[in-house]
Amino acid sequence: MESPRCRALCKPSSPSAGHLLTTSTTMQIILCNLAGVTTSTIGASPITINRKATASVAKLSHLILVVDRSGSMYCDIDSLKQTIKKVLTLQEYKDSGLLVTLVSYSSAGDTTTHFSRVPVSTIMQTSSLEQREIDKLRATALTCISGGLDLASKLVKSGEQTVIMLHTDGYANDPSSYSETRNIDAVVGRLSGNADVMVNCVAYSYADFGLLDRIASRCGGVCTQART
Repeated sequence: MESPRCRALCKPSSPSAGHLLTTSTTMQIILCNLAGVTTSTIGASPITINRKATASVAKLSHLILVVDRSGSMYCDIDSLKQTIKKVLTLQEYKDSGLLVTLVSYSSAGDTTTHFSRVPVSTIMQTSSLEQREIDKLRATALTCISGGLDLASKLVKSGEQTVIMLHTDGYANDPSSYSETRNIDAVVGRLSGNADVMVNCVAYSYADFGLLDRIASRCGGVCTQART
């Protein structure tokens, strides 16, 4: 029986002293057990690989922030606002022309677009209108995630690489958990069929991580648990 610690020895098929192996060299791979006894050999020959041009990566054009401002966000809303500004500062450094939209949601029917398709360089100007809109975010009532996602989906433009970032700390429960599950599935179904869109989720505190992870997975994104 071979040990998993067996050694693999390579040598050229034409045994000449000091032979330097190159990509055109045919080799024999000799497998030995711990006693140094040859157990088997494997022949290996080089092949030519046709290298294709590196695929171009589509540049992100539009970032849509979808923020939960339900009552349960009361303890986290101020930290969230500061985090949004930090994220936008980093995005400005990477691409000052990135377009940013801010959407917030609470109870069913209470969804707001605070600003839409504004260059991040404009947002990050001192005392900008957009920063004041971020500062106005306040925790209010219940949680209707489908409302925030649905509004964000309507702001997506065809052919424009878009990332939707959904922030929440709760469970989708308004007008009911059942209707929210159904409505979220409908919106995610539309988004998952759009190759230009990715949805990432950030779960705060006791958020429904399972739901958020499914949303992100179906839309080509990731779900992150924000523990602090």
